[in-house]
Amino acid sequence: MHYTVLGSNGFIGRHVAEALRRRGHIPFCPAKGENISNRDLGLAFYCIGLTADFRQKPLEAVEAHVCVLNRVLREASFDRLIYLSSTRVYAGLRGPVNEDVVLTVNPNDPSDLYNISKLMGESACLNSGRSTAIARLSNVVGLDFLSDNFISVLIREAYDNKLIQLHSAAESAKDFILLEDAVQAIVVLGERAGSKPIYNIASGRKLTGEEICKAIAGVANCSWEVVPGAPLLSFPDIDISRARTDLGLEPGDVLGALGELVRLYREEKGVEHGYTH
Repeated sequence: MHYTVLGSNGFIGRHVAEALRRRGHIPFCPAKGENISNRDLGLAFYCIGLTADFRQKPLEAVEAHVCVLNRVLREASFDRLIYLSSTRVYAGLRGPVNEDVVLTVNPNDPSDLYNISKLMGESACLNSGRSTAIARLSNVVGLDFLSDNFISVLIREAYDNKLIQLHSAAESAKDFILLEDAVQAIVVLGERAGSKPIYNIASGRKLTGEEICKAIAGVANCSWEVVPGAPLLSFPDIDISRARTDLGLEPGDVLGALGELVRLYREEKGVEHGYTH
């Protein structure tokens, strides 16, 4: 079996490629725009996508999640393709939610463009007549300090501003999963030929903004506050029983890992211990 990682320059794609190398494989990692129509991709991981910046780049999000994928499904040769989607598609539902729940979206809501584009990508895969599977990823937590993802922003604020500002209510909550757990499940999903079509790759436990801020502030020795008028945002609980049973997913402690991430950021920035405010 040979492997291809599409979107290997991105956060998840880069780590999927590294995980494959640790297993002794040499994945093909095509550059953006590289012609792959005349090459056998083997087991392909579709990691192309936008995350926090999709509101500023809506058309780029559609291109990444749907249009490029459509060309791969139509023109590329592969044995199996794993499409990385998101548990964000469950927004607005009451939990716990599993992979078979009926989803709702609103095209008038700018925030739903991401969900709609991911669901179009999922549907294209599952109705293409090709061998595909979907990994609906929760919010992935790892060494991603330059991104605009929620926890990365809070960690930067803790040291760069000495103050974390929470733009959602303190009791707002959503699911997070450690990077290594997510990557392991994605790779195993690719190698399980008899797997089901869709899997939730999540921790199965929501964390509130207050829990996260306290964990970061406790290590960074900084303050935190909620901005006035911050809305309450809450996502449903994610059922991960399918991934536990079929993929062996055993999620680690995200809250406990935040302290180490803060320390790694401090080392990267060269900040001395005993940061005060």
